[in-house]
Amino acid sequence: GDPAFALRTAPVLAYYDVGPDRALYLGNALWNQQQLLGEPSLQGALFSTRPSNLDLRFDADWKEIWPEPAGQLARVGFDAMALVAALAKSADRDWAKQLVTNSGFQGYSGAFRLLPNGRNVRSFELRKIDKGQSKIIRPAPNRI
Repeated sequence: GDPAFALRTAPVLAYYDVGPDRALYLGNALWNQQQLLGEPSLQGALFSTRPSNLDLRFDADWKEIWPEPAGQLARVGFDAMALVAALAKSADRDWAKQLVTNSGFQGYSGAFRLLPNGRNVRSFELRKIDKGQSKIIRPAPNRI
């Protein structure tokens, strides 16, 4: 997942004939940056990221209020507050049951579901590095 590591190792692996034609490189949202997208040995690599359409909407909403760019965890904070507000409006006071509902929730960071063990499941879009561009090959599902 670390972009610097990928930039160091992918060219070396390609030099030893383990390039994109023989190996599928997998990354995370941190790979969606021009330095990696332009690396020839990473062409064809796949990575997952938050739904980009929601990122654009969040960024626009954020800029209406604050002049500085949002931090990495800002979306998660907004999602948590929206979730708490929805629970507070509900007539059902069994919040623990509501939090682990199978239908999940929709937020600025995409669809997500909280699990009874404290973990979570999130929907991501799948992207491919192709000719120096990040292209969506599978959009994030709207529901989990």
